[in-house]
Amino acid sequence: MTDKRYTLKDKTQGEERHFADRHEDRAKKNVEFLESEGHEVELIDNRESDTPAPSGAAAAHETPDVVEATESDAPVDPDVLAQDPIEWLESQNTDFVNTIKGTPAISKQGFRFIQQRFGIRTESDVVETFSDPRGVIVWARAERPDGQYAEAHGEGYISESDVDDNEFVRYADTRAKNRAISDLTSAGALAVSELGEQ
Repeated sequence: MTDKRYTLKDKTQGEERHFADRHEDRAKKNVEFLESEGHEVELIDNRESDTPAPSGAAAAHETPDVVEATESDAPVDPDVLAQDPIEWLESQNTDFVNTIKGTPAISKQGFRFIQQRFGIRTESDVVETFSDPRGVIVWARAERPDGQYAEAHGEGYISESDVDDNEFVRYADTRAKNRAISDLTSAGALAVSELGEQ
């Protein structure tokens, strides 16, 4: 039994995440996101051991945070992130930054952490497709709770190395979202996806 108020069980992945009482909204957002991705999940209120907390669309209305919440989660001053995003992210978790060909870059997990900490919602859509070479352009919008937003585009092609089937669409989506989040938060560091790694 955990001392955290909520336990999110992702039955599809066989994983559990734990959330403090004050992170109820984050837990519910995680549930909504995982359900939208087709995962079978359950949010358990540990104070009422047999009663799951509300889940799904009825429980939340925003894009999720997908990084586990911790007790140290606190609002981030955008200026702190803008000063040196690589150093700040590495101080949070070394997995948030990768070095590719000697250049430090923010990982997808790092961008999702930024998204969580700023309460950023994202949306995206394929806006153009190509047949030669086979590829797509994806538009993405990232919006903070105060209404500030940024938009960006990302491209992906079947000819990229190590791309299976239509995975290049996911690459384009990730690039577009990362660019929008980077613009919105002034985290002007390169994303791993910009350097050819996912």
